[in-house]
Amino acid sequence: MRSLSRLVLMVVVAFPMGSLAQTDLDSILADSSRPQADRQRDAGRAPAQVLEFLGIGPGDRVADLLAGGGYYTRILVPLVGDGGRVYAGN
Repeated sequence: MRSLSRLVLMVVVAFPMGSLAQTDLDSILADSSRPQADRQRDAGRAPAQVLEFLGIGPGDRVADLLAGGGYYTRILVPLVGDGGRVYAGN
């Protein structure tokens, strides 16, 4: 039983679930409907790395506090999808 637990742990570490959501995030960031100004900010803000670090994904409930112009809000809404919620405010 102990060896089975170790095997499961090794699989989880080797294939983290966050990488599955990364494809969706890449398509969200590449979406042509995003404002050009937002796409220009991507290099400096590194949204893929930030959201991967935070572990935000489909179905999550997220608060975007001090949302400013909504840069992250516009990324988070499609990322969490219909099953999630994004609360944004200034």
